[in-house]
Amino acid sequence: RVPAGFQNLLEGLVREVLREQPGDVVAFAAQHFQRLLEQRE
Repeated sequence: RVPAGFQNLLEGLVREVLREQPGDVVAFAAQHFQRLLEQRE
């Protein structure tokens, strides 16, 4: 079972990856989720 909100998190990441076209998707994803954590604090 997929946790609540997980699909929205992934959709947001996918949108940003498609828009930015980063060379290193893993590093980009780490930065993306770090920004989300900082916004939440």
